[in-house]
Amino acid sequence: MARNVGNLEGFVDAIADSVLGKLTGRPNQGPTGEPMPQLPDLPWGRKDVPPLAFHPRLRVQGLEVTQSTQYYGTGYGPDNSVPIVALKPLVVRAYPYVSAGLFEGDTLSGKTVTGELVLFRWGKEVFRIGPTRPAGARVGPESRLDRDLWDKENTIYTASGKLGVELVSIAWNPTLNFRVPAWYLRAGQTTAVVRLWLTSGEGGTATASESFQVIPVNAPKLALVRVNWENTANNTVTSPSDSDLLGLCALAARMLPFPYLETTILGVELTKSGDFSGPPLNADGSPNPGGCNAAWVDLLTELKVTRLFAALFNLADIVYGVVPQAGALTVMGTRNTGCGWGDDGVGGCLVGDEIAFAHEVGHLYGCGHVGDQSLASYDASYPNYGGSKTSIGEVGIDTALGATPLSEPGRVNDLMSYKQPQWVSPYTYLKILNNRDNHMSAAADPRKVRPLLIVAFRVDRMADGSRKIDKIKAHVVQGPGIVPPPRGSAPGNWFIELVDGNDRIIASHACRTPAMLGGGCRCCDGVADIERAPRLDFVEALEWSEEVTRIQINRGDSQIASLDVGQAPSVEISGPEWQEGSLILHVRVHHPRSRASLVILFTGDNGKTWSPVAIDPAQNDPLVVDALSLPGGESCRFRAVATAEFRAASADSDSFS
Repeated sequence: MARNVGNLEGFVDAIADSVLGKLTGRPNQGPTGEPMPQLPDLPWGRKDVPPLAFHPRLRVQGLEVTQSTQYYGTGYGPDNSVPIVALKPLVVRAYPYVSAGLFEGDTLSGKTVTGELVLFRWGKEVFRIGPTRPAGARVGPESRLDRDLWDKENTIYTASGKLGVELVSIAWNPTLNFRVPAWYLRAGQTTAVVRLWLTSGEGGTATASESFQVIPVNAPKLALVRVNWENTANNTVTSPSDSDLLGLCALAARMLPFPYLETTILGVELTKSGDFSGPPLNADGSPNPGGCNAAWVDLLTELKVTRLFAALFNLADIVYGVVPQAGALTVMGTRNTGCGWGDDGVGGCLVGDEIAFAHEVGHLYGCGHVGDQSLASYDASYPNYGGSKTSIGEVGIDTALGATPLSEPGRVNDLMSYKQPQWVSPYTYLKILNNRDNHMSAAADPRKVRPLLIVAFRVDRMADGSRKIDKIKAHVVQGPGIVPPPRGSAPGNWFIELVDGNDRIIASHACRTPAMLGGGCRCCDGVADIERAPRLDFVEALEWSEEVTRIQINRGDSQIASLDVGQAPSVEISGPEWQEGSLILHVRVHHPRSRASLVILFTGDNGKTWSPVAIDPAQNDPLVVDALSLPGGESCRFRAVATAEFRAASADSDSFS
């Protein structure tokens, strides 16, 4: 009987190995294309012989630390050797599995594993978080781990036996993933420690750690130029908005080895016509694959002059033009929707094409095209990842953790190719990182990756001795300044606690004793005065994290209120319009369940500094701003930041001077 079971398990293993090869589409070849017939299964890694165990155990193969792409178990590079950049979000992937016991066999496969991550810098704990999937992940044998899965399992059903009458399930299990916000990633020696356990309480616990050096990387200084497109047929002009320009940068900042992009919208604007999506052609009219069409050549030639002035005044030495989609006249066949001249520090693309933007940034940092030798500026040194000259080779991770955060190397191509879909390979990532000093940059500012929660709430003391929270108002904002500590007050018995999706408290903030007790007689001082006051008004500022799913307000160990983090509002801003020395703004805010809080900010230097001009003004009515009260500037705009259910959204007005 035991022999039959063993044969069946071996048969299932053989089916699984065959299915894995078909699913990944990955030939058995090494980094340079040489035959590699014994390439191990994903997640390829150490195959140590486990110690003798009398009972089934939970184990962990190792940890992968990644911010976009990372070597792990493939043989293309030493595990976790792609450097970790300071002030850039980090994902830690744990590879859990279970081993059979000597007498009991495998009784743990199919159970659920969960855990927690603790991040240490120079031996001091700086951050603690649960997994991105609060419910945990299914666990099984090490051979059933699949690096290509993210927060979901994959079960394949197949028939076994000569008559095909027995249904066998093959279970592939994902990693357990943890996200560290950028604020906690600082330069220096860092260690990630993950402790895992089964929700059933069986199998003991498993712990793994990974130490790495976090390196400081400056933020590239990038100047954006608004390109107005003129339709010569009817003399209409289409202009991209500020949000169109700034919106191009988000994906590149997450994908490439930078903490963020230090962007400036120049006051210089260009007006162009022509077809910005036509095929690239040589002077004789023959195709020029990978080159630039005539419209882009004309634009980039003019941007070279703009770049000289931007560099002269220390704004940036990368200048990038953004063209509205109206300029894309060619919609079929070969299209050229962006162009970059790396040696000249200029580039451009169409509004909304974030991949094209990142591709052209790659050119600006010395990357050539890959995959097709006929392309201009072809990079012949690109590795042959598993038999493909365009594959990203390693799993790609988008740390925004949206609906599809993971890019599979079997189907996703490198950013510098022309095959879709695209992410960045370790080769391109490292090339850009090594060339990061080729252009002007600014030291990364931690305050630019740190959101703050400003919350005000009122506590009423009821006749029965209970407390009731009333009039809660919150703003989630980002600002470069430091919130000053309150004076003349001391920590009391009230706390705000931030809770993640795993019901773990990730931060606890001690509220300060209100200086004025609403309704209090102020005849005595200290705790007694606080506890007997009929009403308390708190105004608190604390660091915010996108991992927060619930906020608790506690009095000592007693919970007074629990508030869920929900949906951000929608916000629109138009204007300003000049009217008798005033600026008129139209701000529209909508949320399906609650009234959003609102703050209006102003910048006169293209976003380098901001100042509030209105806090919680009347919504959906015209907002009148005294123009004389604003500082002057060559590049001015307003920003509306709306917050509802502890989620924020913002919109910018058009620029003016």
